[in-house]
This record gives sequence, structure tokens and C-alpha cells, in this order.
Amino acid sequence: MAIIYSYPEKITPAKEDLLVITDSVQAAPNKNRTKSLTIDNLASYIVGVSGNITGGGTLNTIPLFTPNGEEIGDSIMTEIGGGRINVAGRLSVDNDLQVMGYSRFSGEVQDNTNNSGTSGQVLTSTGTGVAWATNASSDTTYDLTGAVTGGSDYKVVLTGSDGTVDNVTFEAGTGITLTDQGSNTVQLQAVNNGTVTSAALTMPAAFSVAGSPITSSGTFAVTGAGTASQVVLGDGSLGSLPGGPFLPLAGGTMLGNTLHSDNIKSIYGTGSDLEIYNDGSNSYFDNKTAGQNLIINIHEFNGTEKFKVVDTVSTDSLMELSHLDFTIYNDGSELIKATNADIQLSETLKLSKGITNSLELKSYTATAVSTIGPIDPIQNQYASTQDTLATLCVDPSGNVVRGEQEATFTFTTAQLNSTLGQTLISAPGAGKAVIVTYTDYMMIYTTPGTTTNGLEIRQANYASASASVSVLPSLRFNEIVATPFATSNGIGFYTRDIPTGSGSQGRTYAPNKPTTIHKQNAGTYPAGLTSISIKIRYRVFDVTTF
Repeated sequence: MAIIYSYPEKITPAKEDLLVITDSVQAAPNKNRTKSLTIDNLASYIVGVSGNITGGGTLNTIPLFTPNGEEIGDSIMTEIGGGRINVAGRLSVDNDLQVMGYSRFSGEVQDNTNNSGTSGQVLTSTGTGVAWATNASSDTTYDLTGAVTGGSDYKVVLTGSDGTVDNVTFEAGTGITLTDQGSNTVQLQAVNNGTVTSAALTMPAAFSVAGSPITSSGTFAVTGAGTASQVVLGDGSLGSLPGGPFLPLAGGTMLGNTLHSDNIKSIYGTGSDLEIYNDGSNSYFDNKTAGQNLIINIHEFNGTEKFKVVDTVSTDSLMELSHLDFTIYNDGSELIKATNADIQLSETLKLSKGITNSLELKSYTATAVSTIGPIDPIQNQYASTQDTLATLCVDPSGNVVRGEQEATFTFTTAQLNSTLGQTLISAPGAGKAVIVTYTDYMMIYTTPGTTTNGLEIRQANYASASASVSVLPSLRFNEIVATPFATSNGIGFYTRDIPTGSGSQGRTYAPNKPTTIHKQNAGTYPAGLTSISIKIRYRVFDVTTF
């Protein structure tokens, strides 16, 4: 037997290729004769005659032909027992997938866009596929089905996603029918389409109705049944003006109370001139227009009629005003009463507006009178906060005026040891003169000391341009300041009246001269001195009114 070998080598067989083999079944002399067969003949023999296929696959693994179709190897599907098959990769189904039992998922479930969704979403149909979508409610969802039952009623069956079933039945009522139209459509139809043959309209007596009843078509016309001076009342009847249970704009009689809430005002006058109201805390009678008087008229019959202000709690009169007298009360007691004869004061009359220290007129008993003394230096009506009250007098017109005046000046030690000469009281003007009637001095010091200087008040007269009015001599100063003291400050006073004798004991004055202060020599005041205060009491004389 000759073997023919082709060159170059060809290792890819075709199904029509011939194989040459020996026949081992034939007996001699035909044993080992040659046979020829195709590749297809060999494949049919192996599959149909040879029996079970063996190979190198893994136990329980579903085999898979390799890509060249010549070998069988392991696939990604494995039988894991209990009738279950494990797929190690992704299972793609081109046609329908029918699951007869339940489905269990341990990993992600993706929609047709490979989206795994988020917590709380549901897998829903899009019409062409499925997609994850947010569930509008976590409640049970229902499928709605229905059918006509009993020939006239329509039952709607609600099948819940949780397995529950509920029914809603629509019943046909009188003149109403329910008809199943198919495709989940039910027709509701009125059996009797009736017609209205007549419509009528009635109104209260205050109105008239025309066009009623309407039997085919038409319009109702409603008009008032009263006159131009009448009004419609709440019961539909007519009321006449004036009169009736209402207040017409033209005025009328109120038969009950009117209630005004806080800050609701009764306003009078074309220009809102007068307002009467209560703001919740106070009541007001407010005349709003400038230049207008608030006049309260009282019809006088015999002179006893009064305008009275009364405390509604205690019922005490606060004020009474009549043609004959005017009375003001305090806590129910008469305080001031004015008659056509006099003004009577039951208590003190105190005038304070425009007065630094108020002026009071009251009953007075003198305490400055004593047979043998002593007397209390603090008299009745003493000004406890100051001692600058000047003498009062009455001018020719009957006015109470200050006749004598006072002025007080204070100089520190540094000022006293400087150059003095400044004006204390200015010149009063032509035809007038400042007449000094009294001078008082007060020294305050911290340690004792002395001086050789005197302090002098001057005012020029016809005899001298430096005429002396008053002097605090060094002798009197030293009597005070040179004296040791036991308190925190030393204090002393010196007073000098203006002598009234003749010659050198008197003083002459010229008109329109200033009053000044000076030192008598160059001596200094001691360092322990704090200040010297000077109080000058004086009058201004006028040549035309002297």
C-alpha cells in the first residue's frame, strides 16, 4: 500500500475529504483490506454508534462548543443541585422568558438601560421596555376591573398588589341607567328627559314682579314697590322717612344706645372741627380747629343751674360753674370759690409759673415778735434752699414788685491775688443810679492765715472817681481766717451796713455809674484761703419815678 503525502502540510479537513483505513473485521484472505470513507462518515459513526461522549469537561457543568466548533468545553452554567442552575455571567433572553415558579434576586436588577435604580423605586413598563421609576405612594396599588351585575348595577373590582380584593358597586337609581359599553366604559344615562312647563317668581311686599310665570320663554322684571322717600326693611316690608326703626340721614330720634369702640370718633363740623372719643385709656372732647372756641351753653332759668364735673366713683363734685359762682373742689371739699363779691381760698394759693421760687399766699402768724427774746432765726415762709429773697413792694399801679435786689459774687484765692478792678454791677443807664444798701462777706479757708490787704467795693461819685462803698478790712479778715477751726473747713462772715450819719458816715452816688471791686494794697491773701463771697443788696433809683 502506498501512502501519498502532500506538501505543504494541510491540517484543515473538509467533510468531503476521504480517509483510508484497514478492514479488521474481514477474515483472511480479505483481512486488512483497505477502506475509504469521508469525514462526514466518521462524524456520524462517532455520534450515532460510538455511545457516550467523553472528554475533559468539569463535573455538572453544561458543555459549550468552543468557537471553532470542534471541541466541547465548560460553559458559565452549572447544575448546583436541588433542581437549580447557576449562571456565572449575564443571562440574555432574546424571546419570552416564562417563569413558572417564583423569582429570587440576590444582586442588582437592571432595566433595559442598564440602570439599577435607587431605593424605593419600582420597575415599571415604559410601553417599549421597562425602567426604574419613583413610586408615587408606598400604599397598595390596585388593578381596576368591572362588569355589569344583576342586569342594572355595575360592580368595580379592585385587586390590590398586596393580594387584597375590594369591590365598589354603582347602583342604577330612579331614572338613571348604567350600561356596559365594553373597553372598561360604563354609560350613565337619564331615563326620563323631562321638560319644565312653567316657572314663577315671588318677592317681598317691597318689590313688584312682572313677567311671572314664564311658560315658554321670557324674562322676570323686579322693581321697587315703594316711593322715593321709603326704604326696604329687613323683613322685606317698606319703611317711611322720617320714622321707622332706623335713623335717616336727615336726622331723627335714637331709641337705643350707640356703641363706639376705642378710637372710633363722633366727628362734628364740615371741617371735622370737634371729635368726641375714647382711646381705651382716656376720654377726649377735642376741639380740632385753631381759632375756634369751645362753648358750653347752659339755659339759665333762675340762676341755680350749674355746669358740673363729677367723679363717677366717689360721686364727689370736682367743679361747679353757674351764673353766680364758680367752685373747685378737692377730694369733695371746697377749695376755691368765686362769687360776684369775692374769691374765697380754703387752702394756700401758690403761684409758681415763671417764678424761680414760687410765691404763696396763705394765712400767716408772725414768729419774729418776742418780748424778751430770743427769736428763731428761721421765720415763717423762710426760703430753705436760698437766702436771696429781696424786699417786695407795691408799685403805683398796684403790682407787687421787687424793690430791693441782691447779687452774690465769689472769688477764689488765685483771683484775689491777681489784679482786680472788674465790674460787679453794670451802670444802670442815664437818669438811674445803683444805691448799695448792704454788703455781706463770707470767708472759707482750710488752714489759718493772715493778710495786710483789704477788699473794697467802689462806685464813682461827683467827688471821687474811686469813691468807696464798702470795705472788708484786713483786721476783720484776720479775726476770722487766723482762727484755728475743728471742722473740715473754716467759715466766717463779716457784714457792713451803709452808715446813715452825716459827713464821712454817709455816701453820695452819681447816676449811671458801675460798681467795681478792688484791693487796697499789694498784700496777698494766704494760701489756706479757699474763697471770699460778697453779697450786695441794692436798689435802682430812677429820676423819673423816685
